[in-house]
Amino acid sequence: MWGVPKWFSVKNIVRLAAVVIGAYILAVASVAALVCVVATAGGCTGAAVAGIVSIGSAGIGLIASGLTGNTNNITTRATFTLSFFAGIASEIMASSSSSNSKIPAAEEGAYTKPGPFANGSIPARSTSSVLRVGERSELNQIGYEFGCHSCGTFNPGTISGNFVGDHQPISSLNFIDAPQQLYPHCLHCSSMQGAEAAGILRELGL
Repeated sequence: MWGVPKWFSVKNIVRLAAVVIGAYILAVASVAALVCVVATAGGCTGAAVAGIVSIGSAGIGLIASGLTGNTNNITTRATFTLSFFAGIASEIMASSSSSNSKIPAAEEGAYTKPGPFANGSIPARSTSSVLRVGERSELNQIGYEFGCHSCGTFNPGTISGNFVGDHQPISSLNFIDAPQQLYPHCLHCSSMQGAEAAGILRELGL
């Protein structure tokens, strides 16, 4: 009569599952890296690269935990890894979308004014980037309908899925404290605007 194998226990099953899942996660990280490179022509964002590395490391950690019998961190590692999947997908899509935007908005001063896709805005209460729930919802609605006001992409490029609230006139160059409006910006254009504004301030000696 067949008995239960000696190795058959909850702990060993968890160890085996950790190794299998870890190997799967490591494979997913490898595929994500390949997709990121191909989809963005080698221009993966730093956040995407960091996330892929984190996923790969978590996969290796799960494999190591399973092989060594250290099951204490398996749940933590698995939860950590899963939390990155949505973010990585978003970042890869953002990289690809940014490189295929309707208009690159690369001309000088393009990011210091409402862009060619500006079809709506909301009043800015202050220069703060922290928005209330209602403001965030209204800004996203404009962004999802008309796209980033600078390049026209419908992908905000953020892990949260929210568009960045772009103050116009931009706060760092609003020397006369003119009333500001908030326009939906993708993460790429928001970063480009920051670099452009910093260059202008340097030229002005400020």
